[in-house]
Order: sequence, then C-alpha cells, then structure tokens
Amino acid sequence: MKDGHVTHIVLDNNGLRGTLPDVFTAFPRLKRLDLHNWPGLARPNDITGVLPQHFPMSLRALVVPGNPNLAGLVSKELILQSWDPVSQTKNTEFMQGPFIVGASFASEDIGKLLYMRQKLGISADMLKDVPKKGDPAMKMTQTHGDNWVAWQEVWLTGLQTLQNQNVFLMSLEGRQENYFRQKFEECTSDDKNKKNCFDPTYALPIGEAFSILDWERRQILAVAKTNNLSIGTGHRKHPPGM
Repeated sequence: MKDGHVTHIVLDNNGLRGTLPDVFTAFPRLKRLDLHNWPGLARPNDITGVLPQHFPMSLRALVVPGNPNLAGLVSKELILQSWDPVSQTKNTEFMQGPFIVGASFASEDIGKLLYMRQKLGISADMLKDVPKKGDPAMKMTQTHGDNWVAWQEVWLTGLQTLQNQNVFLMSLEGRQENYFRQKFEECTSDDKNKKNCFDPTYALPIGEAFSILDWERRQILAVAKTNNLSIGTGHRKHPPGM
C-alpha cells in the first residue's frame, strides 16, 4: 500500500520499544495514530523519548494513553488541526483533555503549567479526563441535556477530593499577551457559554460567574475553606526555554 493511501496507523500493544521516528508526515492522508497501551495485555509497548515534532495536516486523532515514558509538547498548531475551516466545526474526537483540578489557568498555558508540574506539586489525582458529551453517568447530562459535556462537574468533584495541599491561580509573565487576564475579565455571552458547555451558575450558592476563570476562582475559594487548601496567586515567569 502506498504511503499516500494510509489513513490509520494502529500500534497499540505490539511490543514496540524505543523512540518514535519523526516520519509521520510521509503519510499525507493519515487521520488516526493509535499508540494506546491497554493494561493487562501480553505485549505492551515501551515507547520512550518525545513525540515527533511534525504530523500531517490530515491527522485528527492522536491516541497515546498508557505510555508513561513518552513525553513531549503537544503544539498549538497540532491542536488547531481539530478545527475544520470549511465546515467551521470542531472535530470532537481530537485532543480532549486531560485537564487539571485545583488549578485555574488559561488553556493556552497548559504546556508551561505541566512543565512545572513537579515544582508546583501537581499529582496524578489532579489530572482528569474530559467526560464524553452526553455521558449518562454525569448529573449535568440529566439537567443540561445530551449535548452537554459535564466538565464542570468533573472539575469540581475532583477539587472537592483534594485535602491539605496547594492549589493555585496562575498567569504567566514574559509574554506579549496575558491570556489569563484576558479570559478572566471577559464577560462571556450566553451563546459562548453554551458552546463551551459552561453554566455560570453551576454549584454556586448565589449569583453567577462572568467567565469560566471567575467560576473556577469562586469554587477554589469556597473549597479551600473546608478542605484546608493553600492558595497560591500571582504571576509566574516562563520556565527556561519555553
């Protein structure tokens, strides 16, 4: 089969060892690259090193769970491939999660945040997968409908499990634009809130938040009082080389 005809590469549990070669741009129609390590199967992969820097523009699903020795940066360009400029829609299969409970930050800065995860004390319990749209196990599906992604429910439930540790609100210095400040101060419209599956009144005893980051701030302040959480605030400089 010619490289130009390859649309799916599935390498899960094939006993592979070593680093991934930077060769995937040779498959211009590649839509899915699956490196999933399923627990308990006989031939797990042991993929090490960093993700390749280049992927074909056709890629729509990058599946890498179960590879603890695989590292690297998921670039903004790669994430933006989830947007189809022709249909003006997002590919819902691509790059969903994880997100971090106990932290409030602009999504554009997640790479820098994870770079500093050891210094900041971000544990595995603080990383949560985004729930699927209309997940029947989510209470928000029952109250908000089958098209809802109940990320607020998962984020808040995860925050409420944290005890006696640090949580933080984070913005980054050293960039021309401060994404955190922009997103925090933006009073989002009902249409935008619906697109983001964001309910500004969810689990708030009174009133409503004017943005997602404002909602997260209010929840962190409330849970910190009952769970003995220490809140770090302010600006952090970029880590070296970022």
